Amino acid sequence: MRMISLFITFYLTCSMGLANDKVTICHVPLGNPDNAHTIIISESALRPHLLPNGDLHGGDYFGECLPKAYQGFYPCNLGLKNEFVSNNPTLTRHDYATFDYKLRNQTDLIVDSVIEAKKDQFNSPWSMSSSFNYKLESVEFNLSSENMGNRHFIDFCLDGRSIHKGRVDFTINEVTVVMDNPGEFNTSAELFCDLSRNNDTTPYLSGINFAGFPLTFKFMPKYCVLRIHAEEYISDIPRNYIRNHNKLTAIINSNIDGLRQSRNP
Repeated sequence: MRMISLFITFYLTCSMGLANDKVTICHVPLGNPDNAHTIIISESALRPHLLPNGDLHGGDYFGECLPKAYQGFYPCNLGLKNEFVSNNPTLTRHDYATFDYKLRNQTDLIVDSVIEAKKDQFNSPWSMSSSFNYKLESVEFNLSSENMGNRHFIDFCLDGRSIHKGRVDFTINEVTVVMDNPGEFNTSAELFCDLSRNNDTTPYLSGINFAGFPLTFKFMPKYCVLRIHAEEYISDIPRNYIRNHNKLTAIINSNIDGLRQSRNP
């Protein structure tokens, strides 16, 4: 079986629920952020944690405390397809991805997970809305179908619940994708965010139309997914297997600008 591999590397630069009558919040003690801890309190006990404008004070935020590794963008999902892959399971000419990942709030690494490309739609290990529960550690796309035409993506998740909502300027300054052999792939980016102000912990993601970066939000989105596409040019010419490795590097630069002055309605 002939094969060409595409390796993914990540360089990320970031500055960066209510049930019945109970509220779950992450309490971040002033001056001691390393002692952040989850507390479940009554609605009446929530009042000391609120500012006059109704925001949580200091670094507190709704929901369980999030590991520091998941604050800022982090790789969280992948997908691939190829219009030319064979649907015959007995053939070895197929495209697939091997990846390692961790579950949120767990340290154990799950290795050598595999998904195969589909012909008519992207195949992903989990949905976009559930991808915030996972963190990719490494990804390798193995393209062994004969004809060029592979499409794949890497998702980068941002869980903004750890940022004091409503009082910051959040900016994605620049997104750069570099490939060792750029002549065979075209890269692009899509952004999906949950811009709701409620305390629901289920992401409701919708596409954000933008002409390019920098892109600034006047408050911290609850959730965002930045999807980096790599599209191989479609051709009837077989792949160049002499160049059998092509490394993709994604660089995401974002920042959060201070606490803005709150404004009364």
